Amino acid sequence: MRRKGVAKKLMSAATEFAKSVGAVRVSLSTATSNEIAQAVYQSTGWKRDEQFYVYHFAIPS
Repeated sequence: MRRKGVAKKLMSAATEFAKSVGAVRVSLSTATSNEIAQAVYQSTGWKRDEQFYVYHFAIPS
């Protein structure tokens, strides 16, 4: 659905819902290589966190 405005509509709906339930923030993540998504996020006012890295630990099965 690229270039049809779907991502911007979803992000707008998510932030409106968050406001309606009294949330203080909405967070999202993307691959560091996904520059297209990052451009969309930044164009709609989202700010990239410059203070924290996210780490994950996979539990072996």
